[in-house]
Amino acid sequence: MPFHQYSPQQALEVLMKKLWNRNESLATQIQTAIDVGKDVSETEPPTDRRKNARAYRKAVPLSHEEALQIALNALQAYYVEQPLFASSAADNISKAAIGKPLQKEFTWQKDYKESEPISLDEEGAEKEIEIELQTETQISKTEEETLPLKRMPKEVIDEQQAHIIYLRKLINFMEE
Repeated sequence: MPFHQYSPQQALEVLMKKLWNRNESLATQIQTAIDVGKDVSETEPPTDRRKNARAYRKAVPLSHEEALQIALNALQAYYVEQPLFASSAADNISKAAIGKPLQKEFTWQKDYKESEPISLDEEGAEKEIEIELQTETQISKTEEETLPLKRMPKEVIDEQQAHIIYLRKLINFMEE
């Protein structure tokens, strides 16, 4: 018997309730991932009308334990993996220099055989990073067109990782 005094269903309800109160957007995304369910393959034996067995896939609901795992994986991606990605991208992009033309000329005013003199600025400086959510070819409009990526301190990421590990221990319903 697990040492918990609560069921996986109760744990999922408490987790989702806290998420809805703190971050509705994230809670909506996690609930959508849970509601999708999982794909399973099924086979029907041959019948009088068919000679061969019929194999197909269908979506079935997740168990409460599986839904908890989906929720925790999403929380880890949101609070740990994305900030690590953003910090890594910021480190890599800060090393790059930005080339700026030295002269303010239009391209039609100069001979194309000459290369344009440029200065390399901002090498090693922190640069803004944005992910394009609304693409140029997308017909339907979204609320946000871009998502800015901001660096998060390593201590905060480590703290979030510790919280996720603790949550995983709390929802371990295997025999102990």
